[in-house]
Amino acid sequence: GFDIIIVKRWHRPAIPDKVMYMFGDAIVAEMAAQLDFMPSAVLVSKVCPPGFESTVYATMGGFQIFGQQVARTTGGYLASQFGIKAGNSDCDFTNLVPLILISHALFPLLTIPLTFVLIPNLKLTDEIQPPPTPGSKAEPHVEVTNPLTRNVS
Repeated sequence: GFDIIIVKRWHRPAIPDKVMYMFGDAIVAEMAAQLDFMPSAVLVSKVCPPGFESTVYATMGGFQIFGQQVARTTGGYLASQFGIKAGNSDCDFTNLVPLILISHALFPLLTIPLTFVLIPNLKLTDEIQPPPTPGSKAEPHVEVTNPLTRNVS
């Protein structure tokens, strides 16, 4: 929304460019991305086995960086396919609005069906336990404590 307003310059002269830039992808979108990341971090921390939290968190961070790189590469490819040029002498932004609509609306909407497949139907406060394998006994719950923080009498 805000990016199209900036590209079409519909905010001028009432609102300065710097103010509109802050409401676009520069600041507000980054804050929303961090808030969006928190529930997935909590969910992953509940699923990972005790003692492997740092490994799972590092793997999750690696996948996030990989996803960002794929998004940048895809964005650069789509910009070239839409004929968008930003150079010192040759600039062409005529197809920028359709590209923004595709990348900011269509692509995120494509991920919605994946939420029903990849995210369990549980509350974040529910306990997540793996299903028992056939023919095996359920293992007793073992509480892992940090020896540095236990009370010594």
